[in-house]
Amino acid sequence: TEEYRAVFGSDPGLLEVMAYDAAKIVASILEQGRASNRNDLKNQILALKNFPGTTGKISYESGRLTKRLNLLTVKNGKIAEIAF
Repeated sequence: TEEYRAVFGSDPGLLEVMAYDAAKIVASILEQGRASNRNDLKNQILALKNFPGTTGKISYESGRLTKRLNLLTVKNGKIAEIAF
């Protein structure tokens, strides 16, 4: 976030964060040598489970990318997750 702020003069928005997560997914698959062509890459994305993205764990289920929703609050000066 600090690097982003230094370059763009603001915090990243939702679109930027989602694009960063997408790029990290592809980079992770390629760096681990799990895809040698586009079809392999597609199949690895379709098999995605609990990828540790910036916005939370990302999985591919039933034809959709999914994320667990985390609701946060500030309690006693610290960020805490709201259980629901």
